[in-house]
Amino acid sequence: MIIIHAVLLTLVLLLARAVYVWARPRRRCPWCRGERRRCWRCKGNGETWRLGARLIRRAHVAGHNAWNEWRSRQ
Repeated sequence: MIIIHAVLLTLVLLLARAVYVWARPRRRCPWCRGERRRCWRCKGNGETWRLGARLIRRAHVAGHNAWNEWRSRQ
């Protein structure tokens, strides 16, 4: 029983992290500390992508496109 609870807790935490990264995909650049100076990582805008943000964004766009395609067929 404790294994089932651990698995469910892990799934809930992963889902919460995915929603957080989807809602806020960018973070302050740790190299220039968001001071908007020219750095190799953020290219001067002061922000970088969070870990997993590009993957979640691509999945969101793919899901949205699949939904639109399904709706257009009906």
